[in-house]
Amino acid sequence: LNVFLYSANNLIKYSDKSKFSSGHLPSPQADLQVANINRQTAAIKNSQQASFNHGEMFMLGPDWKTQSLVILVHDTENGKPFGKVQIPLTSLQGKDKTQDLVSLNPAEPSITVTLSATLRFPYTQ
Repeated sequence: LNVFLYSANNLIKYSDKSKFSSGHLPSPQADLQVANINRQTAAIKNSQQASFNHGEMFMLGPDWKTQSLVILVHDTENGKPFGKVQIPLTSLQGKDKTQDLVSLNPAEPSITVTLSATLRFPYTQ
């Protein structure tokens, strides 16, 4: 599984609907998880439009059909989440995501991430 996380966009409030304290700009970071493998992007200081430009490759096991890619974006300064995306790996089989805009929080559809994801299997004879 190859994942490229371009950005988190319009980070205007947290998933609990709370807003930033006066004068606060968030420092977002994204956690990417597949099964028990966790990876993190760098934190982007003081930004509501975080450009992560972060790629990862996850090696999948035989139980990949039961797993999902989970992306959680949170503020590193207070730990509060902006939201998360959960993509079942079976939904990527034969259907790559290419610079897709995906909502992090259904209650605030303008809070999004931009990502690409491809699922490839080694060629066997």
